[in-house]
Amino acid sequence: MSYIINTFRSPESVKTYLDTLLKDFTKSDYQFFVHVYSSTLISFIQKEDGWVPISAELIRKQWGKTKIQLEKLQSAGLLEIKVLDEIELADGSFLEQTYSRKDGLCRCFRTPLDIMEEILNHSPETTEEYTTCQYYNLMTSKKMNKQVRYYRKNQNNNYHPDLILNAMDKINKCVVNLVALEAHVESLRDQLLCSSQKDWKAFIVDDYCLKHIKQNHTKLSDGLAEYQVIFGDPQMSGRLTELGTGMQGCSRKMKEQGFSGIPGIKNYDLKSSQVYGLIQWFEKANIDTSWLHEYLSQDKQVYADKVGISKDRWKQCFMALIMGGYLQKDVKIKNFEVVKVLKKINEQMIEQIDYPNKAIIKALCQEAQGNAYLAMTYYNKFAEVVAPLKVCIDAWQDWLLKDYIPDQSIYPHGKQLVVNKTGITFNLTEYQTAKGEWDKKKLHELKRRISAFFLQGSEAAYIHHLTIISEHFGYRCLSNQHDGLITIGEIPQEAMDIAKRNSGLKYAFLEEKPFL
Repeated sequence: MSYIINTFRSPESVKTYLDTLLKDFTKSDYQFFVHVYSSTLISFIQKEDGWVPISAELIRKQWGKTKIQLEKLQSAGLLEIKVLDEIELADGSFLEQTYSRKDGLCRCFRTPLDIMEEILNHSPETTEEYTTCQYYNLMTSKKMNKQVRYYRKNQNNNYHPDLILNAMDKINKCVVNLVALEAHVESLRDQLLCSSQKDWKAFIVDDYCLKHIKQNHTKLSDGLAEYQVIFGDPQMSGRLTELGTGMQGCSRKMKEQGFSGIPGIKNYDLKSSQVYGLIQWFEKANIDTSWLHEYLSQDKQVYADKVGISKDRWKQCFMALIMGGYLQKDVKIKNFEVVKVLKKINEQMIEQIDYPNKAIIKALCQEAQGNAYLAMTYYNKFAEVVAPLKVCIDAWQDWLLKDYIPDQSIYPHGKQLVVNKTGITFNLTEYQTAKGEWDKKKLHELKRRISAFFLQGSEAAYIHHLTIISEHFGYRCLSNQHDGLITIGEIPQEAMDIAKRNSGLKYAFLEEKPFL
């Protein structure tokens, strides 16, 4: 995260526990701990490994000259600090390297799983307690019983685009099957007697989502309830993010249970939205789309089998590639960095790997369960299968930077900005040198971020337009799912056509799907 949170709402019982746990630490240490805890949860929800990069510069900006007692927090078992490398000293001992000025890598932190479990265990036990207990903002220690549904301005005091504000306004309260949700989380808890770390993460995510729902819920009848949906700042692409995640970031199994037994419930999803979006962009740039059309015509298992991995893992790697994931050229087992890294770590530490092509190679390392050579085999096969597409993606990104962006840019206050279909702006000046040229050190990051900005921006705009016209077509939007919507009532074709036209998403195909 590039900023420190200023709000984290929590029940009094959790605050009391943390006050005792951190009684020997400063207020700044306390706030740092809460920020890392919040960020670790978000990372787990995003199906990542929990590590939170926080630069020394950001710490100084937030807490001034106050020094965060990192080593003390670590020694007390309240903080994990990621080890990037180990340097062997002359006496045979090893010095752990946790950051690298040379490679531009800051320290990464994570809250230990056992501490996260204890925090969850100190939450209220019954549903009724959640409606009557006192709440606090852990970052300020002040009472915080009420939450603002969403803020109209961002951290720079600029208004969010009207499309996004109107979409947030239309999604108010989400109906859920509270009894089924409680049974689901309790079942996960029962399965943890002999569990792996992955199982713990799955439980922590769904339990946290349920607790957030309970903090803001009102009971209905027949085991149903509705909770107040709270939105944070939109993502850089214009996607909406539900604070506490609720029914947006929980597991698919939890969504199936949580939306069961609700009359008229519908789960809509944009079919292959990223692929169709890429086809539309390729057509605009006069780039060959045949590989993508062939991909859409076959079951994804065909491609997974070519690499030797699971279907879900293929989808994960493929989406990372579309979003600008890095693929190293001319890879050989003998000189590939993953071999060196994996020799130093055991299977339990696999998720701590960090190097340029981490999104794809980390996924394949997990698939290979720590076997470096098997991971390399997967990687080479994956690179071979997607090679023709990678050429097209590279050509598209070059076209964006050389042709599209110069033509579409605006220049308020000396900055170069582009706008996507949600109305969100992207500041290109941050990726330029003093001479106005693209900074070569930031070029890969720019290509990755600008790809997501345009691709996700178009699909987000489509979902937002469907949301704001819902009352005119008789359906109610319960939950924004980024590339889908959960509603009560059917979305008619006329509404889909309006959203397609207004968002400019040429190949938008909305389909109803089961939750699991």
